[in-house]
Amino acid sequence: DSYDRPEDYLFPEYDRDGQKAWGYMNKKLEWIIEPQYKNARDFTDGLALVKKDNKYGLINTNNKSVIHFEYDDIDIYDNGLMAVEVNDLVGILDFEGNWLINPQYKSIRISPTKEAPFLAIKDNNTYFVNWNNEIIYELEEDQFALDFRNGITFIYKEIGEIDFENATQLHEIIVIDERGNLVLPEQFIEQVSMYLM
Repeated sequence: DSYDRPEDYLFPEYDRDGQKAWGYMNKKLEWIIEPQYKNARDFTDGLALVKKDNKYGLINTNNKSVIHFEYDDIDIYDNGLMAVEVNDLVGILDFEGNWLINPQYKSIRISPTKEAPFLAIKDNNTYFVNWNNEIIYELEEDQFALDFRNGITFIYKEIGEIDFENATQLHEIIVIDERGNLVLPEQFIEQVSMYLM
């Protein structure tokens, strides 16, 4: 809760009685950023995601727009990147507002490791894509993937029926590296333990 936060902590608050909008208060319950936003999230590393005039942007604690209000949606990741939607297409921005991947995908999931390939959906197909915007692996329709860690990821698909009595289900698992290559069995044991660390 906000009482465990630093003195200068600002938290989003909805003004039910006045502006009918979101703003930011300090721990003394004083408005520091007057209510003016349709939606507001917590500040992280000095930036907060807010919505104004049906568009999302980022502001700093001085209410200065850092990422302008021109995006339909923004998903912020802990690695300093954002999956940003514009006109139903998603791309990747950094916190300086630079496009790293131009909007072209239906959906994007960025791996926690900044340099690792990201998962993207385009034309109803799911891919791992590298930062040169090259497809390194196309998932089959019934495959699911974890995020990359320590240079590898697990891709699995359910096979067979769920055994409800023992709460188990068989999975076919493959492991790929960041270039999309299948990891060989003798490498598998070493890299699995690295993934789980």
